[in-house]
Amino acid sequence: MAFGASGPDSPRKPKAKRPRVEDPSSPGVRLIKTSRGELWFDDGNLVLAAGGTAFRVYKGILAKSSPVLADVLSEPQPEKCEGCDVLHLRGDDPVDVARVLELIFCSPDLYYDGKPVRFSVVASWIRMADKYKMHRILDHALARLRSFFSDDASQWRDALRNHASRSIKVNAEDAIAAVKLARLTGTFSLLPTALYTCSQLSSPTLLFGVFRDDTSGTVEKLAEDDIVRCLDAREALTRLNLLSTFQVWNPRVSHMCMDTVNCLATFEHQTRAIREGSVVHQYTLSATIREVIGDVYDAFILCFACEREIEKRGEKARQDVWRMLPTFFGLDMPNWMLDTQ
Repeated sequence: MAFGASGPDSPRKPKAKRPRVEDPSSPGVRLIKTSRGELWFDDGNLVLAAGGTAFRVYKGILAKSSPVLADVLSEPQPEKCEGCDVLHLRGDDPVDVARVLELIFCSPDLYYDGKPVRFSVVASWIRMADKYKMHRILDHALARLRSFFSDDASQWRDALRNHASRSIKVNAEDAIAAVKLARLTGTFSLLPTALYTCSQLSSPTLLFGVFRDDTSGTVEKLAEDDIVRCLDAREALTRLNLLSTFQVWNPRVSHMCMDTVNCLATFEHQTRAIREGSVVHQYTLSATIREVIGDVYDAFILCFACEREIEKRGEKARQDVWRMLPTFFGLDMPNWMLDTQ
């Protein structure tokens, strides 16, 4: 029997299976190994392919959202899939693509509702909107991001304590991606608080980065220059914190002190402990002063007036950190304002 001839003992040619995206004989050969994404409108007229995933959507709506894609789609596309034009989005994470397409085609109400969205979703919107000039989406997403990484001290303090603002949910590790998004979009007002949050992360997290909160397996890592900024700022903040601790516990009671003997003894005890290195309070930008030094209130005697004096000094220490925050990271931001609320 000649090579390639068919016979009873030769393997039978299997029946052709309908691929998930296209038939192998169609012009869109490169889509053979592409899986179908959840966003697939059967009556759509455009297939987008990104990172091994395909999405079937409506060309006109997508073009209206992005002048970049509108320009590309104005030209004939060489590939077809089930009668639709095929456009490859090269270098785009399919998770990012899916999220921005869902916003455009399925969840336009997210523009208007007040519900907080996960940081990773907002980050996807920003990356895609910046690349494809989706101006409305970019403005919307950056507004959500600014609501957390704010240049308003009290607003940012509340968001940091709650791990969320009114419109976005954020974990501390998300600050790494926030720094990169700030630089990507030129939204430099985000940098002081985002870099500060990074500087409070563990050293391994700061140096090696974190995985994105999705299935892409992508690691978010700061640029080397920003890692150095965070390490230098951490050292400077530690020095300032030690100085602030001395200033807060300066053994000088309130001029309205009602128990000079016991209050002065408490001040002097704290000052000695600071010198010996057994006490250094962390005047972070998120904690209240009472949270910072609540153990002192519980263990030692202070009159009401001296408690208020300590809280006033502690608040000043925190405001000093806020006022100088950009300089810790080598940022030239002359319009940075001190919020004294």
